[in-house]
Amino acid sequence: MLPLSLVIHLIVMGSATVLSIVAIAIAKSKMPFKNRIALHKLTAGIAAGLILLAIAGLVVIGHLYPSLVHFYTGLAATLLLVAAAGGGLIVLDTKQADRRKKLRSMHIVIGATFIVLMLVTIAAGLAVLGVFSA
Repeated sequence: MLPLSLVIHLIVMGSATVLSIVAIAIAKSKMPFKNRIALHKLTAGIAAGLILLAIAGLVVIGHLYPSLVHFYTGLAATLLLVAAAGGGLIVLDTKQADRRKKLRSMHIVIGATFIVLMLVTIAAGLAVLGVFSA
């Protein structure tokens, strides 16, 4: 049986993963721009908050294991999350169209890289639990 702290981590991170994917779907949707951006910011912001909460919880209870691949991929994914979120906020504040387009492209690439690395991190975490062993 898994410890309660690990079960909570799985639930919170699973919710954050689903919200991250929903945030991308919203950003790519055809709804009006203003509504789309507001909803994208909301869902991505909640996802980011959940991720940081899950990590903080592990720090508080002392369950960080820097010997695991899951730790390092998660750390890299978290740094990308911060970069993508910061980039997205900078895009919204930028008034110059050419600069805004470049920043938006960077935001999209960093966000996509974050999602891929997040999925790798999930796979590494599940591997630690023995999900993929025969």
